[in-house]
Amino acid sequence: MSPSFSPFQRLTLRLDLITNCSRLLVLGTSLATYSAFRLVKQAREQGKEVLIISLGPSRADPLEGVEKMERKAGDVLRVFLDETLKYVDMSFRCGNEYVLMIEQTRDQR
Repeated sequence: MSPSFSPFQRLTLRLDLITNCSRLLVLGTSLATYSAFRLVKQAREQGKEVLIISLGPSRADPLEGVEKMERKAGDVLRVFLDETLKYVDMSFRCGNEYVLMIEQTRDQR
């Protein structure tokens, strides 16, 4: 059974995640809802890099410091995972999900 969070708890968790991340990757969304757009705004207000991979305009396009790739997010992820999975040391099943342990050498970073 998954935990039940109040709307306030969900918002607090999301804002904490943004505060504690080093940068933000946004995939396949126009950020039409303010709840999603707020996270991009917060990241930029904290001086964090933001990259959006999506087709068409997004609500964050006018924000300074937001980079955008006009690509299908799925296509970009497929190429990224194909490259990343070359370096997979271990994969194991955890519940219904697969967990990938990826280790990079210093030369790959």
